[in-house]
Amino acid sequence: MKFSIFIASLALVMSSVVGDDYLCSNVGCHFYVAGAPCQCDTYCADYGDCCSDFAVACDVPTTTTPTTTTTTTTTSTRGPPKTCADFGCAGFKSGDLCQCDERCPEFDDCCEDHTAVCINPTTTTTTT
Repeated sequence: MKFSIFIASLALVMSSVVGDDYLCSNVGCHFYVAGAPCQCDTYCADYGDCCSDFAVACDVPTTTTPTTTTTTTTTSTRGPPKTCADFGCAGFKSGDLCQCDERCPEFDDCCEDHTAVCINPTTTTTTT
């Protein structure tokens, strides 16, 4: 219940903050918000989409580390798993871009295969 209240509060804050006002100090840290102009979660540095005040607002330690140049391929989701077929249809998975729980349509963050896997799964009947 507390989590539901938190999510509802977060959604209310998100709906009132747009454009240049979208900052971690306004919306909070540690949660990915699909469709937001920038992010305040633990993966934003990896994806290069941190809000301008992420380091300060989210109390990220500033350290200098050696850098190397690598080529990486990213997908449209944050961390595994990526589909409802991968991780099932129950429960919210914090940090994942798409969800497969019963409330994902409310938050417009369902995985592409949510309807096919969780709402209208096909069954195959084999007779011998």
